[in-house]
Amino acid sequence: MLNNSVLAEISASGFSMPPAKIHRLPGAHSSLVYKLFWNDGQTAILKTSQHYDVSLEAKMLCFLRGKADIPVPEVLFEGEECLILEELKGAAGINEAAQRHAADLLAVMHDISNESYGFSWETQFGLFPLTNIQTKNWIEFFREQRLKPALKWAQAVCSIPDTIARNVVQVIDRLEDLLPEPQAPSLIHGDLWKGNVLSDGDRITGIIDPALSYGNRESELAHGMLYDAVFRKPFFDRYREHYPLDREFFTTRCHLLNLFPLIVYTRVFKGGASLRRVDEITRYFAGTGRA
Repeated sequence: MLNNSVLAEISASGFSMPPAKIHRLPGAHSSLVYKLFWNDGQTAILKTSQHYDVSLEAKMLCFLRGKADIPVPEVLFEGEECLILEELKGAAGINEAAQRHAADLLAVMHDISNESYGFSWETQFGLFPLTNIQTKNWIEFFREQRLKPALKWAQAVCSIPDTIARNVVQVIDRLEDLLPEPQAPSLIHGDLWKGNVLSDGDRITGIIDPALSYGNRESELAHGMLYDAVFRKPFFDRYREHYPLDREFFTTRCHLLNLFPLIVYTRVFKGGASLRRVDEITRYFAGTGRA
């Protein structure tokens, strides 16, 4: 149930009347998400969390709304403890035509560049805070502001055993040998898994829950291949019409790029499949693997 302070914020949010019904939605890991219903048929999405900075999400959504026609929800109300967002049409899961539409949208977003990797302010990847000190070299950025902090965050709750952590450190020390430097920074959403991409028929209708930075566009694509992959062959076939993707991305680089979210997930999901993947990737690349 919502606490009294959140209910008070909803009442003061500027809507003509309080919602008639509040329904909890499943699936979120960093916040509690509800659908609000009003008697006049209006609906909206409410997000609240004691540990997740909803104001930072609002800031990222407002930034994205002015960029590259990315369909993101409008921020209807921002309180101290909650966020009320426009409910976008559509649902998770995208067909072949929508895969191609997603590739077009992301390619345009990835065209947006910056002088440095990072961002002008800190962002967040779920509950994990993203430092975004602007850095000219991406490998340095990936090492110092993604992999090392993620490993420290995971080790704080012992979600990565020391034996695996040592292999992670060896891979971190070898990044220059394993990964090429991208040509330029690209604006990336940063958290594109199946639940954060909405579609209706053949069109993408919503991209939600950003974790923004200017980074390596291939890290975006790699993340979309994890677990129940949101990106499949029709997506990559279309994306190649905008940007080249060679075989080594699929055989090598995607695994190294996914070390960052996988390390974070070892804490979020308490080990499990994420820890096994971190172990597999780092045992290989700490040895003789090559990009």
